[in-house]
Amino acid sequence: MKTLAKSISSFVLGVGIGSLIECLFTLVYGQFIVGTPAFIAAHPSPVFVRLVQTLLYGGFGLISFWGGRIFPKDGDRSLFKATSIHFLLIFSYFVATGFYLRWFPNTPSIFISLGLFILIYLVIWTLIYRTEKRKIDEMNRALEKNQRFREDQ
Repeated sequence: MKTLAKSISSFVLGVGIGSLIECLFTLVYGQFIVGTPAFIAAHPSPVFVRLVQTLLYGGFGLISFWGGRIFPKDGDRSLFKATSIHFLLIFSYFVATGFYLRWFPNTPSIFISLGLFILIYLVIWTLIYRTEKRKIDEMNRALEKNQRFREDQ
């Protein structure tokens, strides 16, 4: 049940981030962006376009959550290997989604999008890594303090 709740939360987070990115493009271009013109033209209904995009945005959250379960919990796996696999999963999903939603109208846009994706992934990974490292350092300090207290008793 806990995994289902986290899966739903991850899906909703993916939808939220995708929608925020759409809002950013709307601000940049000064017009309401529902999807790329090529993707919209390929489908009869903008409602269908919006629904498909929303489901695919949620998929980013799900792929990220389920892919995140490969990270080492017990020290058996290397962080580099787990990060590489996680990155490849999300990167593959990004490329497949990008081609399906027709985000890449030309070759330069593919490379720009992939470069931005890599940059964003690295920023998010670094923030998460630092946060987790800080938590571990705090736990270690608390354990040391507790051990010193016990030794003083």
